[in-house]
Amino acid sequence: VMVRSVDGAVQVEGILGSDLRIKPLLQVARSMEGQIPHKIYKVEEKADPRTVAMAYGARGKGRRGTNRRRNSTRKHDSGSPQRNQDTFVVELHIISDKKHQRDYRKNEELIAYMAVMINAVNLRYVDMARPGVRFILVGITRSKDDAFATIEQGLLDASETLQGMKKYIKNGKVPGNPDILFLVTGLDMFKKDGGKIGKELVGLAFCGTLCTEARVGEGEDTPTTFSGVYTMAHELGHLMGSKHDQTPECPWEEGYLM
Repeated sequence: VMVRSVDGAVQVEGILGSDLRIKPLLQVARSMEGQIPHKIYKVEEKADPRTVAMAYGARGKGRRGTNRRRNSTRKHDSGSPQRNQDTFVVELHIISDKKHQRDYRKNEELIAYMAVMINAVNLRYVDMARPGVRFILVGITRSKDDAFATIEQGLLDASETLQGMKKYIKNGKVPGNPDILFLVTGLDMFKKDGGKIGKELVGLAFCGTLCTEARVGEGEDTPTTFSGVYTMAHELGHLMGSKHDQTPECPWEEGYLM
């Protein structure tokens, strides 16, 4: 959560659990003591352990990603992984697309939101050991034109946009040399199947392409709700080389990430 002191009053905003959020009610009158009222509310994450998942293989084959619906089958500067370390640190550059970023009046608001989101993602990897995994936010792009995106009928073409992001980072549009470029979109994503548009997809990434030219992933997020935390965590797992674990010991129903 973010805790801020504003004009002598405390504001708390962020994630309380997998489906609980808290935010200040700035339009409501303060209490007699001058405190700001807050609202605790429920959200539905873009993907959860009961949903289907699908992602791209390293060569663009064998698609997998994160899917909303369940079915019976069930988504550094050195340029190389860090070795012999207790914690594997992954540098992220986040793009907030045109629709997503417009809900944040100031850059500081978007930065704070993304920082909380990455912290929530890290909590989903807290049990990993030898090595541990920690994601750090090294940059944010507030997109105004979405030059990397392919949009049809107000929907984001997941596959084509992923390819567009590869070109975007290859052409030097992203500062620094992050290990992963991840798009957070406020649009509904879709994939084409036999000429038909399906909107069940909520995330997509290449698999095992960390630190390569295909180090890109994407996921939906409803602005200000942190609903895309699970999707981001799942797709980052793909980028680090994790495929879907379909063993009986790790069922989706019990909250396993992959």
